[in-house]
Amino acid sequence: MKSMPKPTKKDRPKKAKKSQKIKTLDLDLWFSICVRERSDWTCQHCGKRYPPTISEWTGNPGNPALHCSHFVGRANYSVRVDPLNAEAHCYGCHSFFEQNPHEHTEWIKGRLGSLYGVLIEKASNVMIGKQVRHEKQEAAEHYRRQYEIMKEQRERGKVGRIDFIGYI
Repeated sequence: MKSMPKPTKKDRPKKAKKSQKIKTLDLDLWFSICVRERSDWTCQHCGKRYPPTISEWTGNPGNPALHCSHFVGRANYSVRVDPLNAEAHCYGCHSFFEQNPHEHTEWIKGRLGSLYGVLIEKASNVMIGKQVRHEKQEAAEHYRRQYEIMKEQRERGKVGRIDFIGYI
């Protein structure tokens, strides 16, 4: 009786690849807070409002139900922290748009109007992406200051949407 050959590496089952999670930076954190504050902590699709809950110590958005939803994915540094590219969406609406990209495109076109073309053009500009990558700390500080400005406006009684200035 012949013995079975010893299995080799190529005979072993392949392990599932780990998901490629995009690292969250201070820049992402402050931009995300600005997006949520801009919307007055309200989902821009369904209108559900959430309490503004961020930790002053870490800057961490404390309410996981309201997301900073990007139209063009965060891997694209050219528009990763561009105010045109992100809206506050609740978990349900964010999931809906991820599963229905055509609906998301139509919604964002309606929201941005002629600025939709500007967003798409910026998304293809690699020089902007290189600048943002190179200046991450400066950009994070810019968005931290923008949040402070919006917070002051809220304290003075401003309600509803408060736009903020993008880094580039």
